[in-house]
Amino acid sequence: MLNEYQRQFVACLTDFKVEYLVIGGMALKHHIERPTRDLDLWAPLDGGNRFKLASALKQWGKRYPLHGQVGIEVCHLEANLQIHYPEDEVYFFDSQNKPLPILPDDGIDILTSVHADLIFADAISRASKWVHNNLTMQIASLKDAKRLKRAGENQSS
Repeated sequence: MLNEYQRQFVACLTDFKVEYLVIGGMALKHHIERPTRDLDLWAPLDGGNRFKLASALKQWGKRYPLHGQVGIEVCHLEANLQIHYPEDEVYFFDSQNKPLPILPDDGIDILTSVHADLIFADAISRASKWVHNNLTMQIASLKDAKRLKRAGENQSS
Protein backbone atom coordinates (compact mmCIF):
# COMPACT_ATOMS: atom_id res chain seq x y z
CA MET A 1 0.00 0.00 0.00
CA LEU A 2 2.85 2.45 0.69
CA ASN A 3 4.90 3.73 -2.18
CA GLU A 4 8.69 3.71 -1.84
CA TYR A 5 8.84 7.39 -0.86
CA GLN A 6 6.33 6.86 1.94
CA ARG A 7 8.13 3.69 3.07
CA GLN A 8 11.41 5.58 3.37
CA PHE A 9 9.73 8.34 5.37
CA VAL A 10 8.12 5.87 7.78
CA ALA A 11 11.51 4.16 8.16
CA CYS A 12 13.02 7.54 9.10
CA LEU A 13 10.32 8.08 11.75
CA THR A 14 10.93 4.55 13.03
CA ASP A 15 14.69 5.17 13.26
CA PHE A 16 14.01 8.13 15.55
CA LYS A 17 11.30 6.26 17.52
CA VAL A 18 8.64 8.86 16.67
CA GLU A 19 5.17 7.92 17.94
CA TYR A 20 2.60 8.35 15.19
CA LEU A 21 -0.68 6.92 13.96
CA VAL A 22 -1.65 6.27 10.34
CA ILE A 23 -4.91 8.14 9.70
CA GLY A 24 -6.83 9.46 6.69
CA GLY A 25 -7.36 7.59 3.47
CA MET A 26 -4.61 5.05 4.10
CA ALA A 27 -6.19 4.02 7.42
CA LEU A 28 -9.59 3.73 5.74
CA LYS A 29 -8.01 1.75 2.88
CA HIS A 30 -6.57 -0.66 5.45
CA HIS A 31 -10.06 -1.40 6.80
CA ILE A 32 -12.27 -0.99 3.73
CA GLU A 33 -11.43 -0.81 0.04
CA ARG A 34 -10.96 2.86 -0.72
CA PRO A 35 -8.72 4.62 -3.23
CA THR A 36 -5.99 6.85 -1.82
CA ARG A 37 -2.49 7.89 -2.75
CA ASP A 38 -1.13 10.00 0.08
CA LEU A 39 -0.15 8.99 3.60
CA ASP A 40 -1.56 10.96 6.54
CA LEU A 41 0.14 10.63 9.91
CA TRP A 42 -0.80 12.03 13.31
CA ALA A 43 2.36 12.67 15.34
CA PRO A 44 1.50 14.47 18.58
CA LEU A 45 3.99 16.75 20.27
CA ASP A 46 3.57 15.27 23.76
CA GLY A 47 6.63 14.59 25.90
CA GLY A 48 9.76 13.65 24.00
CA ASN A 49 7.89 13.06 20.74
CA ARG A 50 8.41 16.71 19.74
CA PHE A 51 12.21 16.24 19.82
CA LYS A 52 12.04 12.86 18.08
CA LEU A 53 9.85 14.28 15.31
CA ALA A 54 12.07 17.34 14.87
CA SER A 55 15.15 15.09 14.61
CA ALA A 56 13.48 12.82 12.05
CA LEU A 57 12.29 15.79 9.96
CA LYS A 58 15.75 17.35 10.10
CA GLN A 59 17.27 14.07 8.88
CA TRP A 60 14.69 13.85 6.08
CA GLY A 61 15.47 17.43 5.10
CA LYS A 62 19.18 16.61 4.87
CA ARG A 63 18.45 13.66 2.59
CA TYR A 64 15.90 15.52 0.44
CA PRO A 65 16.47 19.28 0.88
CA LEU A 66 14.30 20.29 -2.09
CA HIS A 67 11.18 18.57 -0.78
CA GLY A 68 10.04 21.44 1.45
CA GLN A 69 10.02 22.26 5.16
CA VAL A 70 13.81 22.69 5.31
CA GLY A 71 15.30 23.63 8.66
CA ILE A 72 12.53 22.39 10.94
CA GLU A 73 13.55 22.91 14.54
CA VAL A 74 11.86 21.88 17.77
CA CYS A 75 10.75 25.49 18.28
CA HIS A 76 8.91 25.42 14.91
CA LEU A 77 6.74 22.47 15.89
CA GLU A 78 3.42 23.49 17.35
CA ALA A 79 -0.17 22.25 17.60
CA ASN A 80 -2.38 22.44 14.51
CA LEU A 81 0.60 22.16 12.18
CA GLN A 82 0.41 20.23 8.92
CA ILE A 83 3.71 19.37 7.26
CA HIS A 84 3.60 18.14 3.68
CA TYR A 85 6.30 16.26 1.75
CA PRO A 86 6.96 16.93 -1.07
CA GLU A 87 5.51 20.34 -1.78
CA ASP A 88 6.20 20.12 -5.54
CA GLU A 89 7.07 17.40 -8.03
CA VAL A 90 10.60 16.31 -7.12
CA TYR A 91 12.85 13.27 -7.33
CA PHE A 92 13.89 10.83 -4.64
CA PHE A 93 16.15 7.77 -4.65
CA ASP A 94 14.65 4.29 -4.53
CA SER A 95 16.26 1.31 -2.76
CA GLN A 96 18.62 0.81 -5.74
CA ASN A 97 19.61 4.50 -5.57
CA LYS A 98 17.74 5.19 -8.81
CA PRO A 99 16.08 8.63 -9.02
CA LEU A 100 12.29 8.47 -9.29
CA PRO A 101 9.72 11.27 -9.47
CA ILE A 102 7.27 11.84 -6.63
CA LEU A 103 4.21 14.09 -6.80
CA PRO A 104 2.67 15.92 -3.83
CA ASP A 105 -0.47 13.78 -4.20
CA ASP A 106 1.65 10.67 -3.56
CA GLY A 107 3.44 12.15 -0.57
CA ILE A 108 3.00 12.48 3.16
CA ASP A 109 1.08 14.80 5.47
CA ILE A 110 2.12 14.96 9.12
CA LEU A 111 -0.40 16.48 11.50
CA THR A 112 0.75 17.49 14.98
CA SER A 113 -2.82 17.60 16.27
CA VAL A 114 -6.26 16.69 14.97
CA HIS A 115 -9.58 18.51 15.10
CA ALA A 116 -11.53 15.68 16.65
CA ASP A 117 -12.40 15.01 20.24
CA LEU A 118 -9.82 12.24 20.34
CA ILE A 119 -6.87 11.57 22.64
CA PHE A 120 -3.79 10.09 20.97
CA ALA A 121 -3.18 7.49 23.70
CA ASP A 122 -6.76 6.26 23.38
CA ALA A 123 -6.55 6.12 19.59
CA ILE A 124 -3.27 4.16 19.78
CA SER A 125 -4.81 1.68 22.23
CA ARG A 126 -7.55 0.93 19.66
CA ALA A 127 -5.18 0.89 16.66
CA SER A 128 -4.18 -2.21 14.77
CA LYS A 129 -0.63 -3.11 13.85
CA TRP A 130 0.24 -3.25 10.19
CA VAL A 131 3.52 -4.69 8.92
CA HIS A 132 4.53 -3.50 5.47
CA ASN A 133 8.00 -4.07 3.97
CA ASN A 134 9.45 -4.90 7.41
CA LEU A 135 8.01 -1.73 8.98
CA THR A 136 5.45 -1.98 11.77
CA MET A 137 2.93 0.84 11.85
CA GLN A 138 -0.11 1.62 13.97
CA ILE A 139 -3.28 2.13 11.90
CA ALA A 140 -6.23 4.01 13.36
CA SER A 141 -9.25 1.83 14.06
CA LEU A 142 -12.01 2.07 11.48
CA LYS A 143 -14.21 4.04 13.89
CA ASP A 144 -11.40 6.49 14.73
CA ALA A 145 -10.35 6.78 11.06
CA LYS A 146 -13.91 7.71 10.05
CA ARG A 147 -14.18 10.15 12.95
CA LEU A 148 -10.90 11.84 12.04
CA LYS A 149 -11.85 11.98 8.36
CA ARG A 150 -15.19 13.65 9.19
CA ALA A 151 -13.46 16.12 11.54
CA GLY A 152 -10.95 17.03 8.83
CA GLU A 153 -13.69 17.53 6.26
CA ASN A 154 -15.66 19.73 8.66
CA GLN A 155 -12.53 21.76 9.45
CA SER A 156 -11.79 22.44 5.78
CA SER A 157 -15.34 23.53 4.90
